[in-house]
Amino acid sequence: IGRIQLWRREARPMTAPPSYPPEAPGCRIRPARPSEIAVLSTWMASMENPALRLFEPLELPMALTPWPLGSRRNVLWILETEGGQWLAAAFWIRREGVWTLRVFLDSSTTPMHARWLVGRALMGIPPELPVGALSGEEPALAAVLVAAGFRPIRTLIGMRRDLNAIPS
Repeated sequence: IGRIQLWRREARPMTAPPSYPPEAPGCRIRPARPSEIAVLSTWMASMENPALRLFEPLELPMALTPWPLGSRRNVLWILETEGGQWLAAAFWIRREGVWTLRVFLDSSTTPMHARWLVGRALMGIPPELPVGALSGEEPALAAVLVAAGFRPIRTLIGMRRDLNAIPS
């Protein structure tokens, strides 16, 4: 039903401040509001890779918990047009002891949008902190993660079988 890619960015010394792409014209990135969680959860589920849904269920209320690395850090970002249409979202979860980034891209999201959103989500992450990412089968997101210093560590293939269809 789909592929899941697990990514990791190892801790590294800070040699130069990271550069992030310029803002996308006609768009903005903002923190999600608690009042948007139900609608945002439905929106994300509509575009989520079914294999990823089985592997790591979407739990947005957990994404609004306080960030342990400082009070000025947001953990759930929305990329939207100036008219308020959501194009992408990214949030941090704690998975197997590592802060892990999940990104959801609408079909109209461009590679520049993905770079901008991932760059914003990574702002303020100390370079000495290893972080992970989960993705489905989005080639643009994979390219953005590689450019941000992530490397793929595991690919999982999600499968499903209808047990009712098996002859007795």
